[in-house]
Amino acid sequence: MFKTITETFPYATVAMVVLDKDVEYLNQYALWRRAEAVIGVHGGSLGGAVFLSPGQMLIEGFFTCHNNPIPTMFGTIAVSNAAAYRCAQCYSGGQDGMKYGCNIHIDEVISALREIF
Repeated sequence: MFKTITETFPYATVAMVVLDKDVEYLNQYALWRRAEAVIGVHGGSLGGAVFLSPGQMLIEGFFTCHNNPIPTMFGTIAVSNAAAYRCAQCYSGGQDGMKYGCNIHIDEVISALREIF
């Protein structure tokens, strides 16, 4: 996904960041505030959506985007801060996606990014 995004938007600065307990809280805050778009799979690391504001976008990989018209809790947080929110379908190959991870549908991510870039 990273390569596809950088090739599709060569003028954008794209960074891959893993937000975990080793990233200090103030650094996490700064990363969320500086980002034009944050892309991630549904989970606790998207809790930084509370720091989003107008002009920013959260693209969340989730397993039931197409079957669920109601945004996830992270989507609700993003839009309550007037940030844009898009859900991109996740595919886990039949495994438990919350346990083993998933692949986010890249065409949905690119479509969402075109709205802000």
